[in-house]
Amino acid sequence: MMFSRQLFFCTGVLLVGVCRGLLYPGDPTPDFSLPTLSGEPFTNIVRGVKPPVVFYRYDERSLFLKAEWDSDSSIKDFIKHASDSTHFVFFSSQNSKANVQHMHDRLTELAQGDKLLLERCHFVPEALDKVNPWISQVFKQWPCIDHGCGSDNIVFKQKEDVIHTALRLDGRYDWVMSMHSLVGKELPVVYVEDSCQSMSEPELKGTEPGGFKPAPWVVDESWQPPVQKTATNFSGKVVLTSGKGCDYYQKMKFASEHGAEALILYAGEGEPVVEIQCQNETCDYSPIPIPATMISYLDALAVVLSVEAGLVTLSFNNTDLPHFYFMSDYFGNLAEGGWFLYPSLLFLDFEAMWFDYTARMHRRITEPALVMPILKNQEMHGPAGANVSITVPRYEELRLYETVELLVNFNCSGHFDKDCAIWDRTVGLSICCSGQEGTPLCNYELGRWITPFRRRIGYWLTDVTPLLPLLKSNDGVCTVAMRTDPWALPWYVSLDILLKKKHTSMYEDKASSNSKTITDATGAFLAPSSMVSMIHGGKTFDKHYNNRSIFKFTVPEGVRAVRLVSVITGHGSDNNGCGEFCVTQHVMTINEKVNYTIEFNNAGTALGCAMNVPLGVVPNEHGTWLYGRDGWCDGQEVQPWVVDLSKDVDLSGSTINTISYNGYFNHHDPNPTSSPGMMEVFSEVVFYTPVEV
Repeated sequence: MMFSRQLFFCTGVLLVGVCRGLLYPGDPTPDFSLPTLSGEPFTNIVRGVKPPVVFYRYDERSLFLKAEWDSDSSIKDFIKHASDSTHFVFFSSQNSKANVQHMHDRLTELAQGDKLLLERCHFVPEALDKVNPWISQVFKQWPCIDHGCGSDNIVFKQKEDVIHTALRLDGRYDWVMSMHSLVGKELPVVYVEDSCQSMSEPELKGTEPGGFKPAPWVVDESWQPPVQKTATNFSGKVVLTSGKGCDYYQKMKFASEHGAEALILYAGEGEPVVEIQCQNETCDYSPIPIPATMISYLDALAVVLSVEAGLVTLSFNNTDLPHFYFMSDYFGNLAEGGWFLYPSLLFLDFEAMWFDYTARMHRRITEPALVMPILKNQEMHGPAGANVSITVPRYEELRLYETVELLVNFNCSGHFDKDCAIWDRTVGLSICCSGQEGTPLCNYELGRWITPFRRRIGYWLTDVTPLLPLLKSNDGVCTVAMRTDPWALPWYVSLDILLKKKHTSMYEDKASSNSKTITDATGAFLAPSSMVSMIHGGKTFDKHYNNRSIFKFTVPEGVRAVRLVSVITGHGSDNNGCGEFCVTQHVMTINEKVNYTIEFNNAGTALGCAMNVPLGVVPNEHGTWLYGRDGWCDGQEVQPWVVDLSKDVDLSGSTINTISYNGYFNHHDPNPTSSPGMMEVFSEVVFYTPVEV
């Protein structure tokens, strides 16, 4: 009998059960029962429900994984941020019982009696292949991409003979250049006993106080290091030296100044291999443009005599290994776990935070609502983006609803994250309804999102109730378009408009009042009736940024409330990291008397966006998603900033009101010396009148 090479997964004992083809993300998680160190089997049903589960596989061939368990901070961060609703299952591919026991002991040691967490952590002491076929095969078949995957190693040769292979742990991605460009090349290696010398003083990054600027290779994949013009006695060679003595920065600077291609540090005797990253004040110095990695003391000892003799070459390699982790999500479906940017178990928590977010989202989107389907998995690509003509209810009917929300999902072709667009891009939703042609409100922005780096799981629910006037149509017809940069790889977008809580009375029922309900002094419901655009579009964030006219308006008759709605995001990177990575302040001054300020103090922080996963930031993206940004995060919607101006303006319509807007860096006008960034600002004044029921 002939069999195809298609992989089959089977559940049940001795293949008695359900056999099916390759499992993909989004497929229902098959049932399982796993033996654990506690003696109690862990199954996919806990107290009558199927909780989210993280499956983690330890592999002795990865120093990346070993560092996750050697580092106290890695484990403590995991303990601190672990979700109360997610369970974690730990396996090992070699020496199963000993390695799993070690993981158990390390976690127990640092958990300090956190019984609830330990009850959700399950350690499987038996060989993975024998425990459950489908779990083992998912680890083997699902792709792992980017650094941290597989087994990073160094092959040392003497002439044509391999004399030793050492596992390596590369430096922190945002401080040390990637080893990618050197992988597979054969290079001579030189041993240096004293690598704490330097030919010059360290250079500061050159940012203003409060500025943040990542390493150039982080924001520009095509960046190349400058040609070294100093001494070149290590030119074309790799330096091997001790990781002890002075700090890593000094050692990297020494190797770079002497023309080295890369730096290999070895750990102290009896000490674990650790990730090379900046320490204390060295984080403020300009990054050193050479790759650096670390090996163990014993691996260095095995080759150092041959290296000193000058007869050794090496190559940096990566050996494929099965994946290290996957998930079963809140809905009981299989899911990828994204990318661990550095060796820390905290990345497991980020996925668990996402499960908690999706649980809350599910409750919100299943609330009673009138759903207006707009786009369904439609390709967004090129200048046209994804666009469609829709029919909307009469405007007076729309005004009866208390809340207007946008439900958006970004998807990709294929089955895995690797099939998604690589870069983070801004996505804008614009709308133009009949009767608004030729006005500033035609093709006006109704919503804004930032795509994630190469992940397909993002979905968001954004309250845009104040922007309801954009849906006002003479004949019920509107044109909707979602667009990003036309050169960007395609996304497949879905969009629904949700209208919630229709009012059946003109006055608020105090017993069922909701915080989103807007009323006047008589208790009458108020809803947006019209709006005027104050600012729309981008402007260079430089010394001319605040050279703009004061906005003037009068309040129409019958208006009982006024809101100022703004969406502001900073992009680009000048010498201070502005606009993407610098902290900025944005001030609206009403009638030259009242100031309203929003400050994006999250920008440039190391985990500023990562810690917002519970608010909808897509976790473990394949890029620098962790950093806080200026008014936005990768893989999240941009929330409007809404200010109530009702007490600050003349509601009678008899006088002219004014609003002036200024944007600042460090509370002063921006004044970059190079490559100024941009601020994308949409700001509008919305007028509310009583709803007629």
